[in-house]
Amino acid sequence: MTIARCWRRNLLRLLPSATWSSKSLCFFHELRIDSILRSSFQQLAGAVQLRSVDSLTFSISPSPGNRPNSETHSDIKFWNKSEFLTWLESYEAQLANRGKPPYLEQENGDPVLDDEVDAIRKTLRGAFSELNNQGLAPARWGNLTASGTELMNGIMEKAHPIFRLANNGWKLHHLAMSSYPSWRRNHIENANENSKKRKTSCE
Repeated sequence: MTIARCWRRNLLRLLPSATWSSKSLCFFHELRIDSILRSSFQQLAGAVQLRSVDSLTFSISPSPGNRPNSETHSDIKFWNKSEFLTWLESYEAQLANRGKPPYLEQENGDPVLDDEVDAIRKTLRGAFSELNNQGLAPARWGNLTASGTELMNGIMEKAHPIFRLANNGWKLHHLAMSSYPSWRRNHIENANENSKKRKTSCE
């Protein structure tokens, strides 16, 4: 039984069915996700050695008015994926450093530093693991559920605010989509295959 089903079943036992509405269920769903995110982020923060982390200030759904945008951060080149795809065809793109994602930008529009890229990839792997721990790891990244998306955005944007410098979270989605297949193959599919082999050898 998944965490979500167990949580829902136990909670429904506590209150009469007449008190439940779609709005109240949605509210408690957000509380569950927030609790998972707080716990997950604190674990990842320790793993990647983030400093000054306070889970009490962690919000999974920042107010749209508080998010960066093209007006508050006019130096950002790639607010939209279409802008990045157009840039890829330019001469400037041919000269770019192929060792790191060029769409990842600092607040002043400069490319992120190599150390930051390494930290991002480490946090990303931890976030993938947390998806798997919560039973939310999809077979294909395009099949990630809304709950999984909330978890990923919450962890990654808190650890690396530069992912907020994009419309509709496209930068995180783009990076995760290119990184997830190999991670899943190495940490889920191969692990399952090895487990089957050990089980067969013991029979």
